[in-house]
Amino acid sequence: ELADVLKQKQDMIELLTLKLNSLYQEFHNTESIKSREIMQQQISDTYDKLLKAETDAQKAAKDLEDFTAKTKREKVPEIWIR
Repeated sequence: ELADVLKQKQDMIELLTLKLNSLYQEFHNTESIKSREIMQQQISDTYDKLLKAETDAQKAAKDLEDFTAKTKREKVPEIWIR
């Protein structure tokens, strides 16, 4: 379950990174000032979401690492960890 959460967080980071790159590319190819203002806001919002997703992914990775370490200390059978 923790591994699935981590995978979802990493997928979200990938999606947001792709969206951010797309917005930057669109921004640089747009000449309309009004459109650029709107895109700047979208870039800012997406960047904020990306930072939050990265923080969430780091927390999920730590939770998984802590759980794995705990189960190894308690000598839980390896099959239960997966």
